[in-house]
Amino acid sequence: MSQETNQQYYQGAQPFVVTAAAGQTAFVTTFDTDLIFGSSDPTDVNYALNNFKVYTSTSGLPGSFTEYTSTYTVSNNTINFPSGSPIPQNSYVVVQLKTLSGGNYGVQDAFGQTVEENYGGYEYITLNDAIDNFMVGYVGDGKILQRADKSDVLFFAKRSLQEFSYDTLKSIHSQELTVPAS
Repeated sequence: MSQETNQQYYQGAQPFVVTAAAGQTAFVTTFDTDLIFGSSDPTDVNYALNNFKVYTSTSGLPGSFTEYTSTYTVSNNTINFPSGSPIPQNSYVVVQLKTLSGGNYGVQDAFGQTVEENYGGYEYITLNDAIDNFMVGYVGDGKILQRADKSDVLFFAKRSLQEFSYDTLKSIHSQELTVPAS
């Protein structure tokens, strides 16, 4: 999990400033969500597979961003523009996560499934992390437990989750009803 900025986390957007004299051509995104790339051409049916849009602005002011519709490629969460791309020096590029129905950077946030999947990294801890934290905090010389095997701690951690699942962990209840026409 990366350390996202507030803008990445809350807006699903990552800004860049083009500073290279010859024009920057590669932009590495650091979202917790991987970029999915179908096409850079909005008229191509595969463009709808993208889970992001690219916007540019020469001023960076709100409302000045327009969608970038020229050619680019994506590889390993890096957006690559061809050499000589029409992005001038000192302009702004924003990568905006989106839903399939889109969004428009600076006018409305592109909230939806893609941005929502970007949330929640703070919300949960993996079982391995919990066990590692327990081993560091409670096992060893001068601690509550002098010695404990990690496999034993894992067994009791899993067993405790079984106990939690009886009443407290997320569960879905359903009921089937017959509703008369009246």
